[in-house]
Amino acid sequence: MIVLPHGHYYAISNFQYLFHEFIITGFMQLLGAHINAVSYVAMVMSIGLLVDFVIHILLRYYESPGKREEKVKATLISMGAPISIGALSTFLGIIPLGFSTSEIFNTIFYAFLGLVVLGSMHGLILLPVVLSLIGPLECVRDLEKDYQEQQYKEESIGTGQSSPEATPPFYEEEIETEIEL
Repeated sequence: MIVLPHGHYYAISNFQYLFHEFIITGFMQLLGAHINAVSYVAMVMSIGLLVDFVIHILLRYYESPGKREEKVKATLISMGAPISIGALSTFLGIIPLGFSTSEIFNTIFYAFLGLVVLGSMHGLILLPVVLSLIGPLECVRDLEKDYQEQQYKEESIGTGQSSPEATPPFYEEEIETEIEL
């Protein structure tokens, strides 16, 4: 978490994780699973998977330029489908546990079912709403520089004149500015 781009990230992500644990505990009680060592381990594992739902949305949001609503829209357009596919594949992976006669496997099934249903709702519904209301406005990524870097790499590959010592032209201005200071 040290390399994450913004201080809001910690508050928003920790809120999401704590809220998820609270909700999934109630979900498991509703389904009749007892809270014991097995369910606790399953809930801790589900937090590990919940991180995928939350962090992809957060990082994409922080990399998007524009106003909050524009950032949320761009985030959902680019990350909505991959997160949905991840949730679906996790659900397909746990279906056999639902048919088990073992109470341990059923407890794990309930925890991961809660993860898939509630975690994907947190990542695709709750988190974008929270970000559209209180998300930071600044963008942590310079998209123009990324585009120039990509163009430079493509030109270097196309001409076959790529060398590790070569400095891209858009970095020369920064180097000159640092030397002048």
